[in-house]
Amino acid sequence: MPRRKTTPGGSPKTQNSRPSRSAPAQPASRPDNNDAVTSSLLGAEIDTVVEADPNKPAYTPRTAEPVLQNRPAVERALLESYTPLIREQRVAGTVILWVLVDNTGHVRRAEIFKSSGAEVLDRAATGVVNLMEFTPARNGERTVGAWIKLPIQFQ
Repeated sequence: MPRRKTTPGGSPKTQNSRPSRSAPAQPASRPDNNDAVTSSLLGAEIDTVVEADPNKPAYTPRTAEPVLQNRPAVERALLESYTPLIREQRVAGTVILWVLVDNTGHVRRAEIFKSSGAEVLDRAATGVVNLMEFTPARNGERTVGAWIKLPIQFQ
């Protein structure tokens, strides 16, 4: 039968006669070299900066999205890769890519998140992505590398 024990605040606490199994204490987490956490003293504003992991696509916190700067050049390259022969065969679809844009706006890596279902379109999309130039993502005042999902539609 459990025994009652009074805590220092005076409230009763139930205590079992056998020892409890609690999880071992976890060390307090600290930001690593790629993370910087700042907050205002009033607690009204918290700004967390997390760099994108180049090895795995994932959402990166940011306050401003990367913006494509050379859209006309990218559109020309897409038209060249989407040849009349492919269009005549009515091959169409949307490729969704994960694209890593670094903190200078350059594409560092791209991989297919969702295939169009046509290998020729998937190859065209992944080939053109390296031509893209972006303004870098921002988190507060700091530029950050970020993974973005980028749909490329062929029709």
